[in-house]
Amino acid sequence: MLASTARRWSLMRLDDEVVSRARRPFALEPLRALDALHLASALIARDGARPFVLLSLDRRLREAARRAGLEVAPA
Repeated sequence: MLASTARRWSLMRLDDEVVSRARRPFALEPLRALDALHLASALIARDGARPFVLLSLDRRLREAARRAGLEVAPA
C-alpha cells in the first residue's frame, strides 16, 4: 500500500514561502515545527491546480489540516 501511495506524493522544496507560512498561526495551536512545515506546505500545494489530500498518521496534524479546510487521509 505504501509503495502505491508514494507514487502519488508531491514533494515540495522547503523555501521561504513555506517557512513564512509555517511561522504564522494556524487554527489549531500549538503545532510542532515539522508539523507546521508539513501543514504550510499542504496549504500552499492546495492552491495548485491538482486535487490535494494531506497524508499523515499524526492525529493533531490531521485535525489542524481539517480546520484549515484540507482533505486528509487517513480520515
